[in-house]
Amino acid sequence: MNKYFACILSLILAGCVSMSEKSIPADPVLLKKSSLTKIDMVKVGMAYKEVLAIMDSSVKVGYQQSDQGSMVFEPINLKQPTRAEILTGQGKNYEVLYYFTDINKADGMIVDDELTPLIFQDQKLIGKGWDFLFYLRKDMS
Repeated sequence: MNKYFACILSLILAGCVSMSEKSIPADPVLLKKSSLTKIDMVKVGMAYKEVLAIMDSSVKVGYQQSDQGSMVFEPINLKQPTRAEILTGQGKNYEVLYYFTDINKADGMIVDDELTPLIFQDQKLIGKGWDFLFYLRKDMS
């Protein structure tokens, strides 16, 4: 009887081990950091209003306890874009909108590496990201 019990128990445990191994990704490098927004849908050449429609006007960054009770939570929404600026150089004006797209450190602060700049000229998206913005600023000086 003990032999049968031991055999059945070992088969059950072997099944559990093989299932847990399947849940581990084969290549952790393939795991992609997710964005809080739809920034990947925004493409150079899009109109200003089209980009604003895709990016929405707020992003959910967490939850806080509600005044209604201890087990009721409400979302914490952050206004988007978090900041904006106008750059002027070589007789051209550029509007830069900074969107909060990633949480790199949950410290309650929003720093530049958690933002993605979108750069517009004449109501048209001409570039996105820090590399493009740095290149543009260097070209303007």
